[in-house]
Amino acid sequence: MLPHTLTRLLALIWISVSLTACLSGGDGNESDDNIIPEITDNRVSTAKVITSNDFQQADGLAAITLTVIARDANNVPVSNVTVNFVSDSDTAFLEALTGTTEENGRFTTTVTNSLVETVEVRATAGGIPA
Repeated sequence: MLPHTLTRLLALIWISVSLTACLSGGDGNESDDNIIPEITDNRVSTAKVITSNDFQQADGLAAITLTVIARDANNVPVSNVTVNFVSDSDTAFLEALTGTTEENGRFTTTVTNSLVETVEVRATAGGIPA
């Protein structure tokens, strides 16, 4: 049996979200939940993900904030761009899997988890990997 202190320490282990800039290439064995729709928006030249609070307790409540910024070739934020997220975790919960950028070119969602694990989240904005 684990000592009470060690049990409490294990309960405070943090999860992290690692973001990658790749689309699902896969071998065709993925479920439809893990495929990012290939939506193209010719206005978008670059997409970037910014994370806030990227190490949180795995308590199902503490949220990591993910913000995607879509920009055009002149580095100007682009509004009304479809943003899609996918995760490799069955237990991580993304508040929104899809959305649209606002006037500032940003779309924000959160991710929580009740299981201690590293979660890979992939995002696209207008079909461009973030």
